[in-house]
Amino acid sequence: MKIFTILILSLFLSSCLSLKKLESAKSKAISYLDKSAFEMDFILVYSYLQQSNELPDLKVQSALNSEIEYYKNSKDPGDSIQYQTIKRFWRLVDRDFKIPQELYENAKGVDSITVKGLYCDQIKIDTNIFFQQLRDEADALNYSTSHALLSLIFLKKNNCYSDTEMNALNQYLDIKSLELLKKFDFEWNDLNIETLAFRSEADFDYQKSWIKQILKAQQEDGGWKGRSSNETSNSHTTILAIWLIQNIINDLED
Repeated sequence: MKIFTILILSLFLSSCLSLKKLESAKSKAISYLDKSAFEMDFILVYSYLQQSNELPDLKVQSALNSEIEYYKNSKDPGDSIQYQTIKRFWRLVDRDFKIPQELYENAKGVDSITVKGLYCDQIKIDTNIFFQQLRDEADALNYSTSHALLSLIFLKKNNCYSDTEMNALNQYLDIKSLELLKKFDFEWNDLNIETLAFRSEADFDYQKSWIKQILKAQQEDGGWKGRSSNETSNSHTTILAIWLIQNIINDLED
């Protein structure tokens, strides 16, 4: 009985230490973002993570609405495109945002598959066509794979389809995203962190050794580099690492 108690205590302490390390890494990463220059993509993702996690507000978040107004009123065609991209993903900030049909239909590239998942409860999708499109994107074994996985996450969160309908797609993207990670094993870059963050969000398995490698890759400033050859950390890769770490923390706390 005493041996059993010691074993349980040992496992408990091990989990606590792991949780402490993860919380420390997350705190340092958030501090890095709070000191970073305004970048719309990481602020949108950070705001999305705040919807289901207790994360502190960032200083740069206060500039979000004024930045939106700037792009909206600018006469520069490039700013107009930027404004449309931001509004297309505004549901990451405001869960109640209703996307205009034209904005939805004008999405291009990987954005087109992401918004279909993000708004599937507002605009119905032909699953035969869209699910095959996600499989085709996943076959590329690059950022198209990770964005197909992100779309799957939104499909799940929005409860657009039954488990039976989603089962085959779920299994396919699980296999393909794992194949992508193994393809770049030991070359931890932005794509690996993104894919692993999305895998954990989708409740797919992950290897603890991969998490340890990502934690080791955190820089002194609290951020992460996009690739090992990069000289400085960047906010995009760092917010993806925060997303992953938060999911691992949530798993440990459940």
